[in-house]
Amino acid sequence: MRHYSSALISSVSVVAMLATAPVLSQELDEIIVTATKREENLQQVALAVTAFSQEYLDKIGATDLERLDALTPGLSWGQHGLAVKISIRGMHISSSEANADSPVGFFVDGVYLGRGQQYWSPMVDVERVEVLRGPQGTLFGRNTSGGSINIITRKPSQEFEAKFELTGGDYSHIGTSGHINFPMSDNWAGRLTFFTEDHDGYLENTYDGSGAQAPDPDPLFQNVPGDDQMDEELWYVRGALRYDNGPLVVDFAVDAWDQGGNGNAFSGAKFFSQTDATINGWAAENCFHPTHGLWPTALCIPDPGEPPFPVSTAGDWQIEGNRSFRDVEAASGTLTISYDFANVTLKSITAYNSYDGIGGGETDFTTVGIFDCRLRTDTTAFSQELQLSSNNAEKLEWTVGLYYLDEENVELFAIKAPSLEDFLIGFFGVPDFLFTNGDFLRRDGTATAESTAIYGQGTYSFNEHVRLTLGARFTSDDKTYTNVDSLSPRGISPAETFEETTWIVGLDYLIDDSRMVYGHISTGYKAGGFNRYSPPPPPLPQYPATFQPETVINYAIGFKGDLADNTLRLNVEAFYNEIDDFQAYAFDNTIPTSVTENAAESSTKGVELEMTWLPSEPAQITFVAAYLDAVFDSYTNFTDGRFVIDASGNQREQSPEWKTTLAASYDFNLGSMGTLTPYLQFTYKDDYFITPANNLDGLDKQDSYTQTDIRLIWNSPERHWRGELFVENIEDNFVKVGGFLATGGYWITYGPEPTLFGAKLAYTF
Repeated sequence: MRHYSSALISSVSVVAMLATAPVLSQELDEIIVTATKREENLQQVALAVTAFSQEYLDKIGATDLERLDALTPGLSWGQHGLAVKISIRGMHISSSEANADSPVGFFVDGVYLGRGQQYWSPMVDVERVEVLRGPQGTLFGRNTSGGSINIITRKPSQEFEAKFELTGGDYSHIGTSGHINFPMSDNWAGRLTFFTEDHDGYLENTYDGSGAQAPDPDPLFQNVPGDDQMDEELWYVRGALRYDNGPLVVDFAVDAWDQGGNGNAFSGAKFFSQTDATINGWAAENCFHPTHGLWPTALCIPDPGEPPFPVSTAGDWQIEGNRSFRDVEAASGTLTISYDFANVTLKSITAYNSYDGIGGGETDFTTVGIFDCRLRTDTTAFSQELQLSSNNAEKLEWTVGLYYLDEENVELFAIKAPSLEDFLIGFFGVPDFLFTNGDFLRRDGTATAESTAIYGQGTYSFNEHVRLTLGARFTSDDKTYTNVDSLSPRGISPAETFEETTWIVGLDYLIDDSRMVYGHISTGYKAGGFNRYSPPPPPLPQYPATFQPETVINYAIGFKGDLADNTLRLNVEAFYNEIDDFQAYAFDNTIPTSVTENAAESSTKGVELEMTWLPSEPAQITFVAAYLDAVFDSYTNFTDGRFVIDASGNQREQSPEWKTTLAASYDFNLGSMGTLTPYLQFTYKDDYFITPANNLDGLDKQDSYTQTDIRLIWNSPERHWRGELFVENIEDNFVKVGGFLATGGYWITYGPEPTLFGAKLAYTF
């Protein structure tokens, strides 16, 4: 029996009830966004933008990007190891390591954060989150060929305000969050924000410790039985100051966050061979058995009559034997200065951010401890942006700017194989003082990027109905990459400059104050880069040491309207993308290492719909739908770690053909007891693949699924107190959210969470 059938029936029943409720005097709120780097009504911005206020984030229980997936058409959330892997309209990052960039830009208060690991920064005490879909090649520019996610934090104000929230739930979940805003003088104000989250692991480790190898002196490589994964130990704090004397506004903010625990492992929870779903191909490749293998280690020999290294039989939300660890520290500081002159506004954004994260653990998915891996990423970035924008323009609104970024990523990848030491010591009597507990393999890489850009965009109103938008950006990326490997002589140290001019041409027609149609042609660009090694000699699979920039041209037409006496908001956009030199992920099995290749041709087309309806004053219905056709038109030499295959026609990663979400809420007036609001969210996601291989046996395929969340929210009459009961993922889905090609098969990551129950209580002063 389908677990979600009752949830589906309930959601349909709620919608039917709300649809028959009487229509009262309720109107949709105006949403102000800065998607064009100036404040505008969302319904008059000729772009596909989904915006979330802090109140709406509270309503859906979102404290990070993962929960925006269901309510943002075209957005698909994924993860591998420490890194978030966001896809928008099929444009995604497959590898999150130092030599790769994401096509989805991530910005906090206008500051670009370039590493996928930084996307875990909590969303707390924000003014809004804006998801811009499609290439943002002009105003946001660098590495936004798929879109951008912009977080705008709340700024200090001249009113005292404070809030504290406590969350509890299963898996020993304890969370806190809050803020305090305090005026300091007529011109100065401050704000302090905090967030903590702590819970046990969602992935139960069923290993009892029998047959464990000797303890390793390195605490990062202890074989500890029963350590569950996907736990959380996170804290975040942000402090902000604002000076405002009218024309001059100065904002200074610093934040820091720390994340520990076991995490979601270096490489995932399960491993499948490309050719046999019952065999753990990674362990088979790297251990001795009668036909092949590397290490003559007794611990690796399977029992007589048993298949060589079968795939773990642990059930959903279970692992067996895997060890995992995580240690993350991140910080940033931003100084924003703006001055309003008579007809223009000058803004300066100066920022520095750092990220130091290490994650790893056992990667062989067995209980014998064959290989432990760790990946450390140390990132520092300085950026400076200057913007000059028109004020009070009657016909022409324009923005011009200069941008500079200096980023360095230092990366360490290491493999430890203690079982080889055990074998030599135990079987040959080699003195253990000859071993230094060093790494069997060590790869040190350093990537630098110095990016400069000049841009401008303007919108001219011919009359009260017709507007023309033109914009362009020139970007120059100076990149270097140095890779030194302890076992391979094929390390590289190249340098290259990548340059591109991106542009937008758009025309929109304002039917009236509440309806518009628009169309635009825009381009986007993601910088090129370098693979870690020069390619092996023929006849082994070939790939370039340098991969070229990825460029996209996007054709879009859309409609935005507030209809039915401003009770129905309907936004629709259809798009077609042609991608040149799409940066696809493959694998070099001779090292082994991940490889980025420029697939010959790729395209994306689709339609996205967002609808919000207020059928009555206390009721709200949201419906989101997206159709996406994202394929490799031509990709004849894809290497999946064992075979070179023709991936032409294959579906791109994290690109479900259909995704829909239906959400409904109803405010019950309890009089002097406040209001009680049930909120139901039901999502359907079509099947999708997590690697370009599109394996015919479905090893890298996630089948279609549904997810249902229910919340019951109470607010006191003056809205000082807020309480909530919730259950998430009622179906208890065990979903593939990331895949990584490897020697002998695929590393698979699952998530984001099982069925969760919990409660929240908040008080706002």
